[in-house]
Amino acid sequence: MSPDSTVAPGYEGVKEAFEKQMADGRAWGAQLAVYKDGVLVVNLAGGQTSDRSDARPYTTETLVNMFSDGKSMEGVALAVLLSKKEVKVSYDDTISSVWPEYATHNKERVTIAEMMRHEGGGAWLSAPLTLFDLDNSDVAMDALANSLAKAPHTHGGKAGYRAYHGMMRGLYVNEIVRRVDPKKRSLDEFLRDEVLEPLGEGGNLHIGLPRHLWSRAADMMPFKLPKIITATLLGWTGLVPRIDTLSTAMFKQLFNNKTSDTSMGLLQAVHLDDPGREVMFEPSELTVLNRAPWRDAHASSANMHSSARTAAHVFSILAGEGEADGRTFWREETQQQALGASRDELLKYDSVILMDTQMTNGGWGKMDPEYRAVYCRESMNPPCYIDDLGDLVFYGRPGAGGNMMWACPHLNLSFSYLSNTMHSLQLLDERPRELLWHVVQAVENQRTG
Repeated sequence: MSPDSTVAPGYEGVKEAFEKQMADGRAWGAQLAVYKDGVLVVNLAGGQTSDRSDARPYTTETLVNMFSDGKSMEGVALAVLLSKKEVKVSYDDTISSVWPEYATHNKERVTIAEMMRHEGGGAWLSAPLTLFDLDNSDVAMDALANSLAKAPHTHGGKAGYRAYHGMMRGLYVNEIVRRVDPKKRSLDEFLRDEVLEPLGEGGNLHIGLPRHLWSRAADMMPFKLPKIITATLLGWTGLVPRIDTLSTAMFKQLFNNKTSDTSMGLLQAVHLDDPGREVMFEPSELTVLNRAPWRDAHASSANMHSSARTAAHVFSILAGEGEADGRTFWREETQQQALGASRDELLKYDSVILMDTQMTNGGWGKMDPEYRAVYCRESMNPPCYIDDLGDLVFYGRPGAGGNMMWACPHLNLSFSYLSNTMHSLQLLDERPRELLWHVVQAVENQRTG
């Protein structure tokens, strides 16, 4: 356990569960942070930043690739922006109303809410992205915006068709922010100025990772084929997770059908000028995430870096219904619009990840008791843990490799688990599921006293 780890009284059980996971070898390195009522009550770290002999110990300030947990940060930034008095744009407005060039190839009626719910028709691009596309200069962002605007709707303009925008959503959100923000800032700049610095977190969360911070970063540790085979046959053995049924279906699509929505949506190609080959984001290639040029890439949905503490701090805004650290980041009506969606809009089958998902207008998943029960029964290996959280409703999402973020406004609680150990065979990794259960138990025990 890192010496800088802390827990508030009453959360000792969470610390014990985290320590046991680390002792059992279920991660090379990991962090867990929880804010309750705006106060940091859990801040844990343990393990190593890589499997190299010169690996540094994990601390609570180690920076980790959040993968799709970055999408939760996109949602926070957009809610802050749309809540500004001078901004006359809402989730229900079409993207083309703020980005006229987007109104091509059956995308004219796509709304901001639909993009945030992965219904924007931009789940992939037919041509690989390049390093220039993922640069944060104005010239590069202008060029990428032009390419995105010209791209056809991936499903022929079919309204409300949900297809997970794995790596792509953040690229669209970045341009929406640039068009809507009166100061024309990028998503990275807006997050820094309007969210991170007011929280005292400036410099602790980045889209792409500045080179001077690489010494703080953990390497991502991918699974190798022998471990995948072992997982299939034996279940948990050290660093090997069990494979849930939904992940099995996804992997079959990835390996057997390269033109399926799953393959197109999850394996977006990126041409890397160094080492000069195309990289597909699949387990055998994940070591590319630990070096240039990928660490330089500005792709918020797949390459945002943070500590669990900073991520949970930012997400305490959602848990606090727009309030955090004595500041108002968005209005009550913004929270209602972001979390509001009709049942038909909220719950839909996603053709990329092959399951029903619940997505809010603000871009966060919704985990309510009914959804948890169905998900655990139909797709998860026991113990599920999240089926035993009472009537609580959580908003957030998992990220590739086992990362997970949730906010519960009812409890004013935010939760972030970040690990460098790629348990990419599970959609909802059992490590953070178990830890979330222990957190909720701690809160309940304090309530009933």
